[in-house]
Amino acid sequence: RYIKKHYPETKIVFDQSELEIDRKVTGLKTAFLKCCDLFGKNAVKQCDLFISANEERAIISKKYYNLDCKYIAFDNMHKIKEDNVGYEFFDKYKHIFSNDKLVIVYGGGIAIDRGTFDLINAVKNNDKLYLLVAGSEWNNLPKFNDVIVQDAIDNVEYVGYVSRREWGYIMKNASASVVFYDPTISLNFKYCASGKGYESLFMGVPLICSENPPLISLCEKYKCGVCNSDMGIAVKKLLDNYEYYKKNALEFSSLIDYENRIPELAKSLENELFSKS
Repeated sequence: RYIKKHYPETKIVFDQSELEIDRKVTGLKTAFLKCCDLFGKNAVKQCDLFISANEERAIISKKYYNLDCKYIAFDNMHKIKEDNVGYEFFDKYKHIFSNDKLVIVYGGGIAIDRGTFDLINAVKNNDKLYLLVAGSEWNNLPKFNDVIVQDAIDNVEYVGYVSRREWGYIMKNASASVVFYDPTISLNFKYCASGKGYESLFMGVPLICSENPPLISLCEKYKCGVCNSDMGIAVKKLLDNYEYYKKNALEFSSLIDYENRIPELAKSLENELFSKS
């Protein structure tokens, strides 16, 4: 309001990174953040243009904030470029990628609410599959190790945090990639804006996804993967028609003008904010 009052010609753009409109208060920290959310709700109403990470988030936010302004849905696309593919990691992963198994990779770490153990159950001891898990172990490594030992699983491996270059090499060689967000946790999870899903597709790697509206839209639009709340069913569906999904994932890059996205966004901002029509 101060800006609008003293600088009335100034245009305000709200770029929403997270959809924190249903935050649950569980302690002092979340109580403070909830207050910030309420303050932000009032502040957002002053904006001239609203940017959201996907169409679903934009529609929900427009209603929640009661916005009269226009919005731009700018998908959270990430791309791993060739110079970020760490070929120096060949020796580390040759025991995985040098065999004839389909390698499924997951960068969500080890956690029950991130679907890791469902994935393990979906692939364990399948001699056609290998699951490689990266990311934080969220204090679940002992449980992970217990499952591996108790079920005598020999086709699942956890590699911890990896660098951008290492992740690039993993994705370059993956057969399929998992994107999992538990839709019951929050609206931010349900209407996820997954950069890793796009990283996979730009590498020509088909997706195995949880059932979240943006992921369903992505997979249906480009026929590039399978969404199912049951990871066992999702993995089976992808494998049953793998060549079809692989072909469509390989075609994804040719359908997206990635390098021109920022210039096009700048042009859209200028048109929406300063057009006299």
